[in-house]
Amino acid sequence: MFLVGLANGWSSPYLAKLSLQESTDGKAKLSSEQLTWLASLMNIARIFGACAGAVAQGIHI
Repeated sequence: MFLVGLANGWSSPYLAKLSLQESTDGKAKLSSEQLTWLASLMNIARIFGACAGAVAQGIHI
């Protein structure tokens, strides 16, 4: 359960940190749209991971 919490909650503190960081030219590194995609990539990847895991276990989808 600890690992599930870490995997699901990592974006909470880091999105604020990533939005405040500045690159060398003074612009923000990530826009709010990019931060939104970053936070949802793990949930999108779970779909493909579940299918790959099922194939690896020999369960046909």
